[in-house]
Amino acid sequence: MRLRFLPLLTLLILANCRSVQTIEPVELSGCDDPKYSRAKQLQDVSTFVIAQTHMRADGTSFTNYYLNQPDVAGLTIPWVACNFPDAYKKDKLAVRINGYMLTYPGMERENQIGDPIELTRIDVERQTK
Repeated sequence: MRLRFLPLLTLLILANCRSVQTIEPVELSGCDDPKYSRAKQLQDVSTFVIAQTHMRADGTSFTNYYLNQPDVAGLTIPWVACNFPDAYKKDKLAVRINGYMLTYPGMERENQIGDPIELTRIDVERQTK
């Protein structure tokens, strides 16, 4: 009797496994702005894309794309990637990244949307089903 459920159980376990797949290989350039310096390395961070649409005074809109910064004491402070590839600009897309948090003189006194980062790798993180 118990062996009848083994294939079903195995299928359910495999259906919930996660795998990391790349959309397409993207060569990431570094940040061009010389004011930035690398502060902290980001290694194999699981996160997701945030799309925010804004309205201009003339009635037209534009969308900015950020990465959710995990584990910041309950605060929502996104990462702003200076080299975010267009292929990954999809709201709520789960990704895994490597890169560097960036800093520059006087940064702590500026009113910013998020913390700047430089990506060295980005992969789509998908659930296999």
